[in-house]
Amino acid sequence: MVTVNKYFYGTRPWLLLFFALLLSSTLDAQVFRSSDTLNQRRVVGITAAGLAGYGGGMYLLGQAWYKNNLSSKFHFFNDDGEWLQMDKVGHVYSGYNESSMVYEMYRWAGVRESKAIWLGLGAGLLAQTSIEIFDGFSTKWGFSWGDIVCNFAGYSLFGLQQGIWHQQRILLKVSSDFRSYSAMPLLSVDGSATDNLARRAKDLYSNHLPGKLLKDYNAQTYWLSFNPSAFAGKESRWPAYLNIALGYSGENLFGGYVNTWSFNGASFQLDPAQYPRYRQFLLSLDLDLRKIPCKSPFWKTVLRVVNIFKIPAPALEFNSQGKFKAHWLYF
Repeated sequence: MVTVNKYFYGTRPWLLLFFALLLSSTLDAQVFRSSDTLNQRRVVGITAAGLAGYGGGMYLLGQAWYKNNLSSKFHFFNDDGEWLQMDKVGHVYSGYNESSMVYEMYRWAGVRESKAIWLGLGAGLLAQTSIEIFDGFSTKWGFSWGDIVCNFAGYSLFGLQQGIWHQQRILLKVSSDFRSYSAMPLLSVDGSATDNLARRAKDLYSNHLPGKLLKDYNAQTYWLSFNPSAFAGKESRWPAYLNIALGYSGENLFGGYVNTWSFNGASFQLDPAQYPRYRQFLLSLDLDLRKIPCKSPFWKTVLRVVNIFKIPAPALEFNSQGKFKAHWLYF
C-alpha cells in the first residue's frame, strides 16, 4: 500500500497536467476563445455567476470577519497612517485587477469595449464599496475615505489606460514570500507573561496560505510592472514579454501604528532597535505572461489569471533606513 501511495502522489502532478492538456484541446474552440460578436449566453452566464459570487462572497465575509463585531451605528474611521500604507496600496491593487478581470470576461463574451470598460469599473466599485460599508458597521473598523480614494485610483488606472491606449501598459501585481515567524518567547512589558511573533502574526495575518497572501503586510510586495517598448514605439528592441517592476513593501509590521499589543491581559511591545518598522522600495524584472507566445485560448486564459502575480526575480532594494540591498531572488 505504501508503494502504491508513493506512486500515486509522485505521478499526480503529471496526471493533472495530462488532463489539463486534454481539457484545453477539447474546450479551446468552444469555451475559451473570445467571441467576435455579442454572445448573450455568455453575458447572462458571466452576470449570473458574478452576482452569485458577489452575494456568496459578501455572506462569507460577513460570517468570517464581521459577525461578532457589528455595530448598529454607521461610523467613519481614519486609518490612513496605519501599516505604512500597505493596506492602501492593496486597495489600489484590488480595484485595478477586479475591474480589469471583469472587463476581460465581458470582452470574451463579445461586449463592445466601451461598455465592457464601464461594466468592469462598476463591478470593482460594487465589490470594494460593499466592503467599506461592512467596515462602517464594524466595531473594529469604520468607513474609510482613504480606502475609497485608493479604490478609485485602482479603477482609474485601469479605465484610463483602456480608454486611451486600448490596452494595459502598466500592470499592478503582488508577490509574497509566505514567511514563517519566530516562536521564541517574548516577555510582556511587566515581565509577567510571554507571547511570540508566530502567534501574533497568526492573529493579524492568518495561518493559511491564502490568508497570508491577502493579509501579511510583511511578506507582501506590490509592484507596478511595465514594458519600456510599450512607450518607445515600434523601433524598440526590448523584449515584449520582459517588464521592469517597481515594488513597495513594509517590514516589521506587528501593529497598525506601533508594534504594541495585548494578549491574555498582558501588554507587549517590540524593541524598535531590534524590530524597526521601515519601508522598502524595489527595482526588479518581471514577465508579462500575456505576451508569452501561445496559440491556445485555454493557456492564454491561465497565463492572464496568473499574471496578477509577479514572478520571483533578482531585485535591488532601497529602504527608509537609508540602506541599499541586493537580492539574488526576491519573492
